[in-house]
Amino acid sequence: MEVDGHGFAVRVSQVSPNSENPERSEALVIEVPSYRVSNRQTKWPDGKRRKVEDVLDLIIPELETQAAEAKQRKIDEERAKAERRANWEKAMTRAKAAAATAYKAKILNQQVENWRRAATLREYCDALADRIAQAEHGEEQVDDATLAWANWITEYTATIDPLTSIPRMPDAPEPSPEDLKPFLGKWSPYGPEESNYGYGWRS
Repeated sequence: MEVDGHGFAVRVSQVSPNSENPERSEALVIEVPSYRVSNRQTKWPDGKRRKVEDVLDLIIPELETQAAEAKQRKIDEERAKAERRANWEKAMTRAKAAAATAYKAKILNQQVENWRRAATLREYCDALADRIAQAEHGEEQVDDATLAWANWITEYTATIDPLTSIPRMPDAPEPSPEDLKPFLGKWSPYGPEESNYGYGWRS
């Protein structure tokens, strides 16, 4: 049966199909859907005072009520879906900014670590140069391999020192879904109808 554009399955069946009592086996019951229906009658059996055909004037209003409720649920669900998308888009914007900050912080920490290593290596280079000078003024032999090693250390130090040239702002790459997950909380990077915990949203 269709009411206000909504289809409803109205069921007519026997109250007690296996009963040996003819009156009970012939008694009918008419049912309408009871999904999300509370405190309202959705089943009307034959009785001594009233038959199912006598309650048809009660069924239509019930179905009209259910149709109106279904229409309102659809409106509410569409509104909730639009709100989730808007909130998800805001969360994604914040997460992308946070992921970019995390990437830049990682680069910065690496630069600081390399700068400190370079400073330590330069101290070592200075100490090595002093040791070579002492050897040249003494009786020790300073061969080409020693000088080559000292030169290599100096060149290598320059390659890891971030201040050999003036650093510039790093370009953060487009974050992957996995990059975004730590900054999304309950949201999923795959869409507003998913969650970050592996379950979809429930209306």
